[in-house]
Amino acid sequence: MTVLRKLWWGEYSLPVAFWLFYCLGMFVSLVVGAIVLFKSRTIDARPIALIVCLALIWAYQLTASVGVWRSAAPYWTSPILMQRVWAMAARIVVAGLMARIVLGLIDGGAVALVQQMTGHIEF
Repeated sequence: MTVLRKLWWGEYSLPVAFWLFYCLGMFVSLVVGAIVLFKSRTIDARPIALIVCLALIWAYQLTASVGVWRSAAPYWTSPILMQRVWAMAARIVVAGLMARIVLGLIDGGAVALVQQMTGHIEF
């Protein structure tokens, strides 16, 4: 838990926070979530597994996003131009993903998710 706490508070360098935790960590969390959902079909636990997987993936995405945002702060105020550029680029990527998630939920994604979990799918 110390690793995630350090990530949350932005105590890792920006390259480590972005590439290791944000990019690679999110990829791994999505792959593990997909495997769990696939395996949950065999024991008829798909709705429960979907809820648990989504909650864990979203919690990790939030933690990684906040960690990258906070890790970019020292680079944002650096006198070195390229460090400021990398900080701005990382924050744009984080803001873009968060905006995409929010807009997707607003644009019917939340309703579709609830319908899928309850088994009420309308065409």
